[in-house]
Amino acid sequence: MTTVLSDQGQIALPGALIEQLRLRAGDDLEVFVVDDDTITLRKVSHPPNRGLADLLMACPPAFEVPERERDSSLIGKDDAPCRRRGFLGGALYGEER
Repeated sequence: MTTVLSDQGQIALPGALIEQLRLRAGDDLEVFVVDDDTITLRKVSHPPNRGLADLLMACPPAFEVPERERDSSLIGKDDAPCRRRGFLGGALYGEER
């Protein structure tokens, strides 16, 4: 396969090569000069989680949830059936989980 160098120093890769290597616009390619008349292009493979560490480091710091008082409309009512079904979180009522 051959290609031509443009006036701006760009080359166009043949379509068959793009399909074979599954290249897409924006893919990174490394360029190596092997000797005086040989240049090698290599597709740069990135791990699937590329950028994940930067994303996680950009998360806001931990925050504290302020304590809430128990709703006065529930005081004195039997909430045991709700607690058994998991509708009322034990931590909300001062119980450890």
